[in-house]
Amino acid sequence: MKLVFWVALTFISATSGRALAEETKSWAHESEASAVTVSGNTSSETYAGKQKTSYKIDASELTATGMYLQGKSSQKNASTGVTTSIDSRIWNAGLRYDFNFLDNVGAFVGQSAESDENGGYTQRDNSDIGAKYLPIKDETKSLQTELGYRYTKTNGGGAVAYSNFLRIYLEFNYNWSKDVSFKVWGEHLPNLKDSDKYLSNGEASMSVALSNLFSIKSAYLLRYHNFASSVDDKRTDVTFTTALVAKF
Repeated sequence: MKLVFWVALTFISATSGRALAEETKSWAHESEASAVTVSGNTSSETYAGKQKTSYKIDASELTATGMYLQGKSSQKNASTGVTTSIDSRIWNAGLRYDFNFLDNVGAFVGQSAESDENGGYTQRDNSDIGAKYLPIKDETKSLQTELGYRYTKTNGGGAVAYSNFLRIYLEFNYNWSKDVSFKVWGEHLPNLKDSDKYLSNGEASMSVALSNLFSIKSAYLLRYHNFASSVDDKRTDVTFTTALVAKF
């Protein structure tokens, strides 16, 4: 699988070389930060950060992403005096290369890693390859669709599993005004070997600009895994965040 991945990357890179004679370069960066603390009968602290950096040369674009969430909560039982603590940590990091054959048609390859120990895996490594198409693209709105293949290696705290997925992705962006924008995306990953073990993720978010640099963003993220496991297992994880965003 790694050989196929790197051959595809080499092919797309070589194709992009045709435009280097009149290349245009641009950087874009976006960072998010949020923090929530609660004290009283139950004490909790949650900190989250997210970043996205892209570098574009004509029809080629390289994007690096990362996210980290650290949470800790504790509650003391008044009868027994025993304090129960729960720690949670979620992170992901990825690198993706896109090449646009036309203004609304392109291909991509990507490599990412993610972790959610409370979600049942210490680390999950993903290799992606696929094509994208934008049926709608103007100053007010855009719709992006992607169809691809994902190869996954999952470390579940001792046991290692390998999976093959089809990846179907949709993303819609809409600008209500120059200060208010809305985004919703969703992806479905059917398991190519075991149809019962599929993944589904989605997020809806709204951003309100405070200045040319800063904005406030509220996002509702849902992650679902259809894996057979223990009776007490929660298959749906929901994260709601309000963050300060810096974009330049």
